[in-house]
This record gives sequence, structure tokens and C-alpha cells, in this order.
Amino acid sequence: MGPHQPPASCDPFFPEPAVAAAIHSLGKLLRARDITTYAHSFRLIFYASKIGEVLNLSPDRLHTLQCGAFLHDIGKLLVHEQIRSKPAPLSDPEWSVMRQHPASGYRIAAAASVPNAVASIALMHHEWHDGSGYPLGLKGRMIPLEARICAVVDMLDALTSRRSYRQPISFEDAAATIEAESGTHFDPLVVDAFLSVPVEIWAGLCPANVSHSPTAEEGLCDRFDKPNIKVIRFAGAHSPHFSDSLPHHMPCPTVHISC
Repeated sequence: MGPHQPPASCDPFFPEPAVAAAIHSLGKLLRARDITTYAHSFRLIFYASKIGEVLNLSPDRLHTLQCGAFLHDIGKLLVHEQIRSKPAPLSDPEWSVMRQHPASGYRIAAAASVPNAVASIALMHHEWHDGSGYPLGLKGRMIPLEARICAVVDMLDALTSRRSYRQPISFEDAAATIEAESGTHFDPLVVDAFLSVPVEIWAGLCPANVSHSPTAEEGLCDRFDKPNIKVIRFAGAHSPHFSDSLPHHMPCPTVHISC
């Protein structure tokens, strides 16, 4: 498999036609509205898959992880473009808006009938291992493993990609940053799995700019003609607040993995 081809199992949709349609439709809308976030989300499929393979996830869990990585930032569709693409650090009020995107993402995915295990990754990918994350303040294994993996690869891609407000850093420096956050921001189990993969593998794992990859785009999003705008409008009919309809009762499975 070449570095610019997704792995065979890296198709972020479920066999059920309705679920496949929902995930493709949301991906196509994200690509149309925010190509930078779309490209970031696509790269996360590659990174998350690698850690999932190192941790010997079952095929079903690996597939859930891939779908969740692809949709993890779908809630940013409800964040104004001026905030998403601001070429400077965000103000406190802007951060307050940005921090709503996990809850918004969960609502969007749920409204589109995406499986809860996938929607939960969108909700929990900013939870921290030590409990200081958001929006639910979960800690440790209260956070599903798939979301803990997504947190690490989200940081990896954020640090190594060009953003409107800063230049990328090397994969070596990104790995050192992630290692330094083990036990606080990140689950040590996931960090150890990440560090077990040589830096040069991470650097060559996926295209540098997937937004210019017709094969990648067609494989993910072009099976459906139109994004489901009604779903987004329904999910974003009001300004989301963390206390609104969040799934506090949602099961957060503990993980039994020997590594």
C-alpha cells in the first residue's frame, strides 16, 4: 500500500445504506463548507487506524474509530467561519463558541442517525485523561478508547499541519509534545502505542494535502448528490449549550486490552 492510498479497511461508512448515506452526506457538506477541516478529518482516519491496529482493535471497533475520526469535527459546521479561520489566537468569547463544537457534533451526528458509538467520538475527543477536558469532564477509562485515540491523532495533525494562525512543526517535535502530555491530556496506553510507531512512518502515512486528492474525495463523499442540509439545520436550530440534551446517560465502556 502506497503512502497516498487509504488502507482497504479505511472506508468511513457502515454497511447499512442509511448510515453510509448519513456519513457520506456529512462529509460532503464539511468538504463544501470547510475544506481545511475536511482535509484534517480525512488525515485522522489514517492516523487513528494505525494506533487502532497497534492496539489490536477488533474490525468492528476499528471501523467505528475510522468513522468517528472522520466526523470528529463535524460540529465546527456550527462555528462561524470568522472564528474557524481566524489568523490569530481566539479571544475568550471565541473560545467559548469553539468549545461547543464537540456537543454540536454529537447532535449533528445523532440527528443524521449516525450510530452512537461514532457520535460519541465527536462528543468526547476533547476530554482529557486527567478529567480537565470538555464538555463532560470525563477522565481515564470513562472516556471510550476510540475517543482517547482520536485525541492523540487530533493533536498530531494539528501540530504538523499549516494553520491560519501558525506554521507546522516537525513530526519529531509533535511526538515529543504528545509524550510530554501522557497521563495529563492523553491516555498513557494510547501514547505508548503512538510512540511505538517510528516517526518516519507517521510522516509518510497519508497525503500532505488530501483536498487535492480526487481518489480520496471520490471514495469518501461523492456517492451522494447532496448533503443533508435539513439535518444540519435541525441540529443547529438553536445555539448549542453543553447542558442541552447531552447524553449523560450514555454508556462509556471500559477497555480491556492487553498490550
